[in-house]
Amino acid sequence: VNPIYKLRFTGGEPLLRSGLPELIRRFKHLLPDTELCLTTNGTRLEGRSLELKEAGLRSLNISLDTLDRERFARITGRDCLPQVLHGLETARTHGFGPIKINMVVIKGVNDDEIEDMVEFCLAHGFTLRLIETMPVGDTGRNASNHYLDLQTVRQRLAERFPLIPGVMPGGGPARYMQIAGTKLNIGFITPISQHFCETCNRVRLSVDGDLYLCLGQEDKVELGRMLRAGASDDELRQARWMLKERQEFVAKTRREADELLEAARVRAERMVQRTEVVRAAEQRARQVMETAEADSRRLKHETEDFLDQRLGSFEILLDKLQKTVHAGRQRLSIGGA
Repeated sequence: VNPIYKLRFTGGEPLLRSGLPELIRRFKHLLPDTELCLTTNGTRLEGRSLELKEAGLRSLNISLDTLDRERFARITGRDCLPQVLHGLETARTHGFGPIKINMVVIKGVNDDEIEDMVEFCLAHGFTLRLIETMPVGDTGRNASNHYLDLQTVRQRLAERFPLIPGVMPGGGPARYMQIAGTKLNIGFITPISQHFCETCNRVRLSVDGDLYLCLGQEDKVELGRMLRAGASDDELRQARWMLKERQEFVAKTRREADELLEAARVRAERMVQRTEVVRAAEQRARQVMETAEADSRRLKHETEDFLDQRLGSFEILLDKLQKTVHAGRQRLSIGGA
């Protein structure tokens, strides 16, 4: 039983390889029930589409981050968007399917084009896959500066398009949503915001014969070297399973780390909530103290005013009393004389 249901040729840029059609024919003969796919930037697709289809290639993934020609040139360093679009149309004419558009969403660079790319794929019958930037390779070194959580993008698209859960055969790491009433599936590949390590069923074989279970790890099995050294099938299987066990350990460790991070996030949110309650109580206490101080000052002023008024009245009464006593003394003095 052939355990490989899909074989994908990637790069670099695989269309730069002159003997690619012959290589595809060899694999088609070796694995007749396996779907053969290709990932390309599409710049050379127009002139090679037919020979690839005749060789046995079935589906295509095209890297296309923008539909704007000037922006395309800035991102790729080459002014060749028309060639890519012509290649897409030619491939569709030659019957490739599905044709998937891989769009890496780059915050502040092309995130304003997502809806336009959806409309483009709707109009041409392509599948769209949105990909989070990853800190992998030379182009990924500044990924954190342009990272955009695709969960927010999905929410944004749901406000404009009626999204329902979608399914794509051999969808790999993408989680698909479908626009209701259409055939368009939109895949969300989220290596940062929503890991898919536990469900990943892919391995990668380099041109040097090294087998990788994960692009995010450096662990590998040097199958090419082992084969050249005459390794047996059992030795190859043993090396494969040792690598698999290590990757499962890494995936488990990563999952546990994610769980710890999530627990820490929940605790932090609770602490923030408590802090907000404390701040509100402190604010209320300050308001009460300020009100009390204001009332105390007002009461002091009112008391002082009241005492001043009473003291003034008392002084007037005392003055009148003194004048009355003085007048009485004068009358007594006159009467005695």
